[in-house]
Amino acid sequence: MKKYKIIILLVSVFALCMCLAACKSKTLINEYESQGYVISVTYDGNGGNFMGRNGVTLIDMFNPDSSAFSADADGVIRIKLTEPTDSSRIKGSLTSVALYMPDHFFAGWYKNRTIKTVTVNGEEFFTDEFGKIIEEKEGKYYYPIKEGQDKPEEATPGYDYSGRWDFEEDRIEYTPGQENISFTLYAGWVPYYEFEYYALNESGEWEEIGSTSFNYKLATEEGSGKSDYVNAYMPRYVEGAMNYEHEYQDKNKFVFPKISGKTFAKAYTDDNMENEITDYVAHGGSLDVETATPVNRVKKIYVTFEEGEIYKITTAKQFADNLNAEGIFEIYNDLDFANEKWPNYIVQTFNGQIKGIGGVKKFSNISALFSSSTATEGGLFGSIGARAVIKDVAFENVTVSFSNRGQSYKLSETYFGLLAGRIEEVTENGETKRADISGVTVSGSVRLGNIILPNEYGVNLIANGNTEGITAGEIELYVFGAQLMTGYFYSVDPSAVTVDENLQVTLVFPASLRLDEAEYKISYDL
Repeated sequence: MKKYKIIILLVSVFALCMCLAACKSKTLINEYESQGYVISVTYDGNGGNFMGRNGVTLIDMFNPDSSAFSADADGVIRIKLTEPTDSSRIKGSLTSVALYMPDHFFAGWYKNRTIKTVTVNGEEFFTDEFGKIIEEKEGKYYYPIKEGQDKPEEATPGYDYSGRWDFEEDRIEYTPGQENISFTLYAGWVPYYEFEYYALNESGEWEEIGSTSFNYKLATEEGSGKSDYVNAYMPRYVEGAMNYEHEYQDKNKFVFPKISGKTFAKAYTDDNMENEITDYVAHGGSLDVETATPVNRVKKIYVTFEEGEIYKITTAKQFADNLNAEGIFEIYNDLDFANEKWPNYIVQTFNGQIKGIGGVKKFSNISALFSSSTATEGGLFGSIGARAVIKDVAFENVTVSFSNRGQSYKLSETYFGLLAGRIEEVTENGETKRADISGVTVSGSVRLGNIILPNEYGVNLIANGNTEGITAGEIELYVFGAQLMTGYFYSVDPSAVTVDENLQVTLVFPASLRLDEAEYKISYDL
């Protein structure tokens, strides 16, 4: 095929108006027409943008009388077009004539487009690409004004396409002497394909909770490495916690929608919940390329959730890594914290649940340091709230050290304990409620260091408040000092510490006390 010149008026269009017909002076296009370039093809981005710029139109012009073209035996000149983004047409500093529209993929170039319509009660209305009715006014389109709106929201029409141009097979046919040829090819845009997710609301009706989308064309393109984008992946437990993310082959992330305070249970492809999805589900949509029409663009997934954020714990690390004072922790194994740091519940109110599954489960070898100068409650848990549930758990060989590094507690009502500073009770409608605690045992050491408590304090070897459901094992009590140049400084007098039959501890805070030993074990009889 003979080499011929293609005129790309991309730069010229930048310099002209967005609408060429609006330009009053003679343009470069007019000049080319006067030189014999009587064939023109306009590439309309159709809402997309060329090279990141909106309102740009690209035009190719041809002079059929030039030596670049010759007629076939039947006297017809046949001209092959070059796709606007084809790298072969790029010269100079440009690397590409990229075409882009957010959240859409490009299906092809089409000779014809008509605004989508819908018929309601015998009357035809324009619609956007998702089927929502729009109205035309003075060349612009709007959604019908809603109650409370001052002005209507501007809309973008949806289009039906036909006459797809095949750049390999199709040709412009020109017979010398015929009238000028001028036509427009429109970019056919298709919205990303979607998975929509529905959950039952309080009325028992399915309500959309979110969606995920993907570029269907790219996902189905051979060799793109994105074929797994056509799948929606179900959440699953990873290291004790429900994981709503899935990593695609290209390392990008798919994220399943979640509801705060709930945990994914099951998902189905039907609203009757008969066809369960076990691992992932393929979208199943397709595309009519000839008309840029998506087929089954939206795949609906129906999801059930359990109340609360549930964790299935088999190791101490899983418990430590999933800090959540409102979480529901199902404990399936004994947990050894010898090599794990106790999570930061020490100054928090725990209103979640910890339940041994299949019998009592041990939490052992825990070491926790309370060193806050402002928190008023401390222990393995700062406090156990009235909504908490702790069942069938044995806390063994636990050590909690209370030291605020030399600062004094100036706030009133300070509470310390091995399991918790306090077990809360609340009164609602005349009824007292407290945590649901049963089958719990506690043993270990309480260590009191450099602390000075106000008069309204409570130190208990288990917890302050109602400890029903908790059994005390062997609990040792120590008082320790801060090292000086010689000896140790004590803010608590070890000789004056007493423990009553309810494991309540009474302390005396001397003005200044230096002792030779680093710590003292306090003996008490019950």
